[in-house]
Amino acid sequence: MLQSTLPPNSKSMKKNLKDYLMALLWKWAGGCKGTDCRRGFQLLSGLAASVILSACSVAPGMRMTTPPTLPLTSGDAQTPPVDLQVPIVDINTALIRKMRDEVGQPTAVESNKLFAYTSGYTLGVGDVLQITVWDHPELAVAQGMQQTQTNIQRSTDPAAGFVIEKDGTVRFPYAGKIVVRGLQVGEAQDRIAAALKRVFENPQVTVRVASYRAKEVYVDGQVRSPGAISITDIPMTLYEAITRAGGLADSADQSRMILVRDGVSYQIDLAKMLARGENPSKILMQNGDLLRVVSRDESGVYVLRPGLFEDRRGMFVSRTSGTNF
Repeated sequence: MLQSTLPPNSKSMKKNLKDYLMALLWKWAGGCKGTDCRRGFQLLSGLAASVILSACSVAPGMRMTTPPTLPLTSGDAQTPPVDLQVPIVDINTALIRKMRDEVGQPTAVESNKLFAYTSGYTLGVGDVLQITVWDHPELAVAQGMQQTQTNIQRSTDPAAGFVIEKDGTVRFPYAGKIVVRGLQVGEAQDRIAAALKRVFENPQVTVRVASYRAKEVYVDGQVRSPGAISITDIPMTLYEAITRAGGLADSADQSRMILVRDGVSYQIDLAKMLARGENPSKILMQNGDLLRVVSRDESGVYVLRPGLFEDRRGMFVSRTSGTNF
């Protein structure tokens, strides 16, 4: 629990000031008569109210003299009740800056992980390959045969091609089942050509990816088209992922993006990265990444009662006078 810092005797100071002014007011009014006295009484009443209200600005809020507690058990005749002590932390400008800095950016080690270089696209389950064997047009007929022995069924499947099955293999005429999962396109091409040498003399094989479906990243939150985005042979940067998700919405908070990778959350602040000379476009997305763009509304603070607020995280705070959330 957070509360503002104020003089411990502020309550008694305000009460004594109020009692003194009211006593002086009634004493003066008791011995005064006529229109001028009534006007003077009204003027003095307004002055007293102004002084009392100004005292609140000098010593705002309230302070707990004893730590607050929450009841855990009510107890009985033999067992006393058990209370939970609630920790209190004074809230001030320094604390707010510290909290924002802690949430702001990943460490240098974490940044290196986000900027990791990718060696190239490797084939995976669900990718669709187009395989061409030159001077053998009879094998082109097989391109139109849809593979049905894969556990992935999507409406975006192309009309022609060889789908990498769940065991990481493709079936090609005269070559049989060939393991291609985890290989780059050039390596898969050499492996298929080697298998065809048992039937054809020096076969000339060309392999290309007709549809990328094995690797995806997920973008949600304050973007215009949230959802899954396929990774291709061209490395996908952070900016490209946001662009392919339709771009940032008007309510997006560019200082609070969360990238979840391998169970670890990385906080991304685009403005601070640019201020430190780091290029956000060098952050490369990897298979399974989740990018969440936070809304500015989630940084809001809501008034529960004068002096007590609740932010989006459910934290109750008592605002210090002059502090801007």
